[in-house]
Amino acid sequence: MMERRTFNSASTVYQLPPFDQLQIVLFCCVLFAFTTQFILLVWPLWALMNSAVSSPALGAIFFFKGLFAQCAQYMPGQFQCDNGLRPLFLKTPVTIVMQAFAIISQIFLGAALIILLFGMECTKCFFRTPETKTRLMKLAALLTFSAGVLELTTASLYTSMIVKKFKSEELWSSDFMPGNQLKIDLDQIRFELGGCTYAAFCIAFVDMCLAYAVYKRRGFEDLRYHREKIEQDEEDKYRNMLETMGQTGQMPRNSVFEPYYTAATKND
Repeated sequence: MMERRTFNSASTVYQLPPFDQLQIVLFCCVLFAFTTQFILLVWPLWALMNSAVSSPALGAIFFFKGLFAQCAQYMPGQFQCDNGLRPLFLKTPVTIVMQAFAIISQIFLGAALIILLFGMECTKCFFRTPETKTRLMKLAALLTFSAGVLELTTASLYTSMIVKKFKSEELWSSDFMPGNQLKIDLDQIRFELGGCTYAAFCIAFVDMCLAYAVYKRRGFEDLRYHREKIEQDEEDKYRNMLETMGQTGQMPRNSVFEPYYTAATKND
């Protein structure tokens, strides 16, 4: 833990308590997840052409694509991408949903980073109201978890789309007989999953783990424990009072409800 430090504000000296250094580590992890997810968002390696089951007439031409771009490589080091110039009306609903989820997930992570700056114990914002900082940390955890869910949904939909397209182009042989196996039409271009798709699954899992860690380390544990202890003591006192009333039929002495109980008894 860091030593206590003081600073002046409006001619008043305030003393900051020690802060949780793990929150800074979690902030750096969320920043890493944000950067990685942004790279996955724009990198066109979600699907790679499988040359073994694609048309041999293409020769050295190699295709790969991502969420927003489709690229063709004519020779090593030379490729061209459409950069998502396809009209919106030509995109399928699944493609639109995937792109929207990916963008919203990125926005959620960015918002979580900003909220973490205000909610961490090491910052001076809202340091007079620990409850506000705790709520901000909870909100940051919720946004991080939502970003992970959206990223996982995007990766799952993209994987399902690639697998469906790969298998939908398998044709039965013209001389079909019982027991014959599927034959692959080599006049088509088939894609398999690229590295970005696997990375998207990993980063979604990381986002969910970070959300849980941010929630558990939301700070001010001593203060929260003290308040929970007071609430638990009050509940225990109230429960004991009810048990005593059930056994004796009288309100215990020195109880906060005794004046109301006495007044009601006199009216009866």
